[in-house]
Amino acid sequence: MHNPDPQATSASRPLAVRWRRLRACYRFANLASHHVLGFAVKLLLIVYFALAVLFLVLRYAILPNIDLYKSDIERVAGNALGSRVTISQLAASWHGMRVVAARRAPA
Repeated sequence: MHNPDPQATSASRPLAVRWRRLRACYRFANLASHHVLGFAVKLLLIVYFALAVLFLVLRYAILPNIDLYKSDIERVAGNALGSRVTISQLAASWHGMRVVAARRAPA
């Protein structure tokens, strides 16, 4: 009758347990990094498209009609300066990558 060495089986058992734990840790790390990477990519896409929409709204909706906001701008500037501010005409445009704002002070 063959009786295996009890130390040999006990030595291989912890190795198998360690191997299973290592595989479980690898699976968990892989799953966690997969979710973090997926979240980061989705977040970057959302920020990218939100900024694109912001620039389009600024260029085509707000800047051509900036004169409509003249009273609001006067009020905010007056509150910040602590005195009355008047703007006779306000215009803004977008040339290339720069926003150009022009104002005329009252005469």
